[in-house]
Amino acid sequence: NFNRRIRLWLLLLWVLVPCANTMATQQQRIAVIPFSIHAEKKYEYLQQGTTDILSFGVSEQGQVELVDPARIAASLETVDQPLNDATAKNLGRQLQADIVVFGSVSIFGSTVSMQGKALEVTENGQVIRLSRQLTSIDEIIPETKAFASDINNRLIRPVVSDAQKPKEDS
Repeated sequence: NFNRRIRLWLLLLWVLVPCANTMATQQQRIAVIPFSIHAEKKYEYLQQGTTDILSFGVSEQGQVELVDPARIAASLETVDQPLNDATAKNLGRQLQADIVVFGSVSIFGSTVSMQGKALEVTENGQVIRLSRQLTSIDEIIPETKAFASDINNRLIRPVVSDAQKPKEDS
């Protein structure tokens, strides 16, 4: 009976430890760059708001590690602005991120334009684009949440799901 328990525990360890290691190595690092705000000074709060919503949205499943905002801010001082795909990828490599999220919000009167990208830092990495014309600033929060959800569904969850699949014998 004692030997049977020992064998059972060893079997569980033999199965669970490699699974835990595989999932740990698959955790992605994401750098959420504060969105540029092109509007009157009274709308500057949107920069922190969009960053917070995106950061929470992509990390709520606990499948990612967010790059420290202080490291992002320090690194932003060393790159040309505004960001384009190439400079964003370079910034992501500098921050050791797998995915970089960046964009802008422009407000002209009652018209709001949101532009954003989430891109994998790899050479031929996938890109998710956000391009929306909104009729009021009230639509910014739902659009930002939808963008975070899109990033989760298309860039984050597929990697985690692949890590959880059993490996086929060759």
